[in-house]
Amino acid sequence: MSQFRQYLKKAVENVVSHGDTDIFPFPVENILFQDKKTAVVDLLENFHKDFDSYITNYPLLHERSLQAVGYYGFRYGTQLDPLWNAYLLALVLSIADDIEAARISASRDIVFSYRYDFDKEHSSLFDKKSNWSTFNEKATELAKKYQVVLKCDISNFYPSIYHHRLENALKKASGNTESIRRILKILTKISKGVSYGLPVGGPAARLLSELLLNRTDRLMLSEGMEFCRYADDYIIFSNTVEEAYAKLIFLCEKLHENEGLAIQKSKTQIMSSNEFLLLSEFGDNSDNSEDDQQELNFLKLRLFYDPYSPTAKEDYSELTSELSKFDIIGMLGKEISKSRINQALTRRLINSVRYINDTQKKAAIYSLFASEEDKKSNLDILYPVFPSVMILTRAIISDLDDETKDIIFTELRRLINSESYITQVPVNLSYAVRILAHDKAEETDFAISKSYKTENNPIIRADIILAMAQRDCDYWISDKLKSYGSLSRWEKRSLLIASYILKDEGEHWRDKIKKELPEIDVLLLDWFSERVNNGDWGVLL
Repeated sequence: MSQFRQYLKKAVENVVSHGDTDIFPFPVENILFQDKKTAVVDLLENFHKDFDSYITNYPLLHERSLQAVGYYGFRYGTQLDPLWNAYLLALVLSIADDIEAARISASRDIVFSYRYDFDKEHSSLFDKKSNWSTFNEKATELAKKYQVVLKCDISNFYPSIYHHRLENALKKASGNTESIRRILKILTKISKGVSYGLPVGGPAARLLSELLLNRTDRLMLSEGMEFCRYADDYIIFSNTVEEAYAKLIFLCEKLHENEGLAIQKSKTQIMSSNEFLLLSEFGDNSDNSEDDQQELNFLKLRLFYDPYSPTAKEDYSELTSELSKFDIIGMLGKEISKSRINQALTRRLINSVRYINDTQKKAAIYSLFASEEDKKSNLDILYPVFPSVMILTRAIISDLDDETKDIIFTELRRLINSESYITQVPVNLSYAVRILAHDKAEETDFAISKSYKTENNPIIRADIILAMAQRDCDYWISDKLKSYGSLSRWEKRSLLIASYILKDEGEHWRDKIKKELPEIDVLLLDWFSERVNNGDWGVLL
């Protein structure tokens, strides 16, 4: 066994436990990773032994898709081929201890984002005690000691990271030059030959980006600045407005000179510490109304539950007990009634619905999917958190009665058939397709088939193939076999799985093409064949 295998195992286990990105629905290959961990690690080890050959002969699939940010903004996320994504993560994990050692110590409570601390039990990569909440708590504590607070963040951070500057930072932090070489080669492939940009959404890029900002962090410390940072968000403390401006100028100059980065003008704020504390969920909120205080208390609630914990039953009981103190449905309804939601609060309310009773779940679904003729549907108001609505819906759909499911399916079909701006956003459409995969109605055949014809994104088209298979649309899958040669590799992989609903026809077709398949697709076929032979087609979407 190679020494590198330990990092491959960590990477695969992390993907199985936590997914590959926080933007896209998890690819079906994640189920393969779960069922066939050893075989996947073996294949990845082949990648590692002959890296330069594999990256040439087994091209690195990657697809960028738009995700909504707020009501009018967008950002690109990058979905990597699951196998290459796991391999890139393993490479980064092989130098992750070096990256963490090079950063300002976590014990100093200055930089709170993505502090590497591998948890073997949960296969998690980052210290849970260092997070967005502790960042804000520390900022609140420091604001009480100063008169002026500067808030700013980096504009277009991940896509603007220069590979050469990242390479210099990596070589200074670690002596593992071969891992660094391979990381940079993969990043160049993903960015299509240009020398900048990290794939947005995965943990490998998070670790790399943190190291890049380390030099600026240390420069700020050397100037005696009091600040805290989470990812690309800075909060800097001063006693005068003039001093705050001087620090802003320093930060802008150093980010530009050293890293080629810029501060986002529209989100930069200089305010009094009193104003900052009034806006903070951790400030003095004694003058708040009862409703406002309930919202702040709810935002402070920790909604983490591990079903595999030895104390899972007690943890779940404690969580549901805490949630029972809040009017989840009422608070959600209040947000939906606004012209614009509080995104952080609404996202958290939506996430909490899975832990309330079935009657309340049904009421929540009615609130989320309600639609009146000639009026905006509630999903229009919830547009910035649409993926969260879909993730919740997928998590609880088996708990819902047919009437409630029909409300969901009818509204999603309406969005697609009317070409709603909501499902014109690729990431949103991807989530919607996965929910409609659970709808057997003939009307959904039309809606999903229409999306396949009009959508160019190969990842969404691949999901549609799986959705049609999960819905047992054998006529549609059979027709697609005829165009297999012209499909993208994402679609081909889905069609290999989908062909199993065609029984003998699918088997004869697979026998004809199997010799041409790359190793990952052969592994995929062998895995799914086992599932089918064991009578376990399973729910893939």
